[in-house]
This record gives sequence, C-alpha cells and structure tokens, in this order.
Amino acid sequence: MGGIRSFRIQAQVSGQKLTSRNALRTYTVGSGDIRAITLQPHTSGQHRTSHWIAQAGLTVGKIIWMDGLDCGPARRPPEPDPEAAADEFRSLLGATEGDIAPPESR
Repeated sequence: MGGIRSFRIQAQVSGQKLTSRNALRTYTVGSGDIRAITLQPHTSGQHRTSHWIAQAGLTVGKIIWMDGLDCGPARRPPEPDPEAAADEFRSLLGATEGDIAPPESR
C-alpha cells in the first residue's frame, strides 16, 4: 500500500478546503482552520536530506506538512515554481500576507 500511496502524494485546494495527501495520511481542513502556510526545512521518509516543504499551521496549534509542495533541498534557496504554488495556496485560502518569509531571511 505504501508504494501506491507514494504516487498519490499531493496538496490541493478545492473550494475553501486544503487537502494534503502524505505518505501515511490524508488531511482535509477548511480555510478558517488555517493560520498560515509557510516553507520550512523538513526531513521526511522520502528524503535523506532536509527539503523545503510547505506546511499549514492550524489555528488549534497543529501543523500539517504538505509533502506535495516540495521546494527542493534546504541547502539551496527554494525552487521558484513550487514556492509560487505555495503563494497561490495562501491566496486561495485567504492566509494573511507575509506568512512566507523571502528566501534571503531564511
């Protein structure tokens, strides 16, 4: 099952909900439950090194890693296309401006 699930890893916005399918779980949250979407260095089972991965910070204090928005190795600045997708997710979900710091400040 893990092999099949790895092909389905993604993050998507539909209506006012964010769905993130990771290696083990699927999370769906409404836009009102999302405090911020940021890029953070993260090491997961998929990668042996740290990568820039988008995460959704929830109003209840939890976070959801969005493995489908991998922005490349953390030793370099984030790749522009996935980073632009994270910006678009923020816009579609109504996250406040400034949740993702510019690469120079990371």
